[in-house]
Amino acid sequence: MNDLHGKRRPGIRPGIALLIGIGAVLFLWKLGSHDLRPPDEPRLALVARSMSVRGEHLVPALESPPRLAIPPLIFWAINGGAKITGGVDEWSARLPSALSAIAALLLIMRLGTVLYNRRTGILGALIFATSVQTLLSGRSASIHMTLTLFILGAILLLHEGRIAQGTPWRERLAWVLMGCATLTGGLTGLLIPLLAVIPSLVLERDLKGMRRIVLPSGWILYGLVVLAWFVPYTLTVGLEGATALIDRQPIGLSLPGHDATEPIGYYLLRFPLGFLPWSLLLPWAMVHVLGEPERRRQAVFLCTWVAALFLVFSLTPDKQGAHIIPLYPAVALIVARLFSSASERRAENGTVHDDPDGDRVGSGRLRTALFAWTCGASLLAAAVPIVIGREQPHILPFAIGAVGLQLAGAVVASSLHARGRSGFAAGAILASCVLIVLLTIEGIVPNVNRQRNVRGFAREVAGMLRPEIPFAATGSKRDTWSFYTGRSSPVLDTPESVLDYLRGSGIRDLLIERPLLISIRDAIPEGCVEILRGDVANTTYVLLRREGSP
Repeated sequence: MNDLHGKRRPGIRPGIALLIGIGAVLFLWKLGSHDLRPPDEPRLALVARSMSVRGEHLVPALESPPRLAIPPLIFWAINGGAKITGGVDEWSARLPSALSAIAALLLIMRLGTVLYNRRTGILGALIFATSVQTLLSGRSASIHMTLTLFILGAILLLHEGRIAQGTPWRERLAWVLMGCATLTGGLTGLLIPLLAVIPSLVLERDLKGMRRIVLPSGWILYGLVVLAWFVPYTLTVGLEGATALIDRQPIGLSLPGHDATEPIGYYLLRFPLGFLPWSLLLPWAMVHVLGEPERRRQAVFLCTWVAALFLVFSLTPDKQGAHIIPLYPAVALIVARLFSSASERRAENGTVHDDPDGDRVGSGRLRTALFAWTCGASLLAAAVPIVIGREQPHILPFAIGAVGLQLAGAVVASSLHARGRSGFAAGAILASCVLIVLLTIEGIVPNVNRQRNVRGFAREVAGMLRPEIPFAATGSKRDTWSFYTGRSSPVLDTPESVLDYLRGSGIRDLLIERPLLISIRDAIPEGCVEILRGDVANTTYVLLRREGSP
């Protein structure tokens, strides 16, 4: 990796190796060891498998007529992983997200190096990797991490192009990546990079920079990438179907089933939870970067990136915690700067040297932030045995171990910072986070997976089904049952549709939640018998068979 002037930065390869190694541990270790989580994971896997079986790579849909939720790139990626695993399974469904997360770490390192220095870039990448929402999205089958990778790449190139000047090849490549992002998550992939970059240009009145971003050749390249799929898709489904796809492209794109409108302040709570544990340090980090007058441009760029995306996503009706991952790289670099600046001093000639005493201002803010971190870890350590012991006693030992590691990391980090070793303080916290992730993967996830019993019960159901008998399922796990049993299911979203299905002619099977079954039992037609019952994720499911005609 080179700097903007074509010179290779010393020590860059160890940084790349470090991030790839830690990324592989965090995102690839036992990636396929637990069941697909409804509703999104099994639906993505189902659509990808359907495309592969049908040999249809333009229209990613299960329904007929097709009800397309998202563009096809994520399904192409899942099927690419399936070539390695021998079919669409838990591993191949999640592999695009995991690889995207690892690649994003390298881009964050690059961006942090361009903005500040290599230490900030590496710390920012590791902070991004160890935040809760990043780990969840990087280890799940979803569009969010792959979409974030393309968005982040476009933002990096647009910012580098602004600094480098010269031929706008970076800006053109950014528009290509925005096209790829659009094929991953719809128009979100076009709007978010522009929203992240343009506000800082406006504040600095950089008209030349804005002209470089919206250059005509960029729009042309973007159009070529998107139309390469959209035109054949339109020819396949017709103009009406293609128009319907465009109408379903809001910011904050979701799969079907996410129709609830959240309040405008949703992310005021959801973002701090998703950025844990680093959100405990973010207030002091924000004050610090805004208080560095010699790096005002960097602070404006990162803070407007965060503010613009936070505001826009808050105004959209469809909200999920994973939607705002594209602002996580910016906040990760802001927190990283709090650590890196505490171990720097600026000499008279402007060069940066390591200083055991650290920068006085940055060191003081970091000391306060680490105190808040330690207090938060202490409260969590006190609360977890009570909450987990009552709700999930089977994972209590692992949960206690996790909060113990976090508290130990906080104490060690505070001690190291007090001794003037701020860089090692960041390492202590990061090490504790990585160990917590490994403990979660090895201990908590398998226990939770066994308790949910999704795949196990699905295999029991599959053993009771007969190919000649129609099958249907209700509820949010409908796609889960379809994936694991290998049987497609019609959409039964209301009690009326369930009863209409049972009143149909011929023998038919229905997998239904027991509470729903109880609510409609007086209207169930004669001839329905229970042939299997099982508990899944604290809910009892019943497999009914309606014998003969009503």
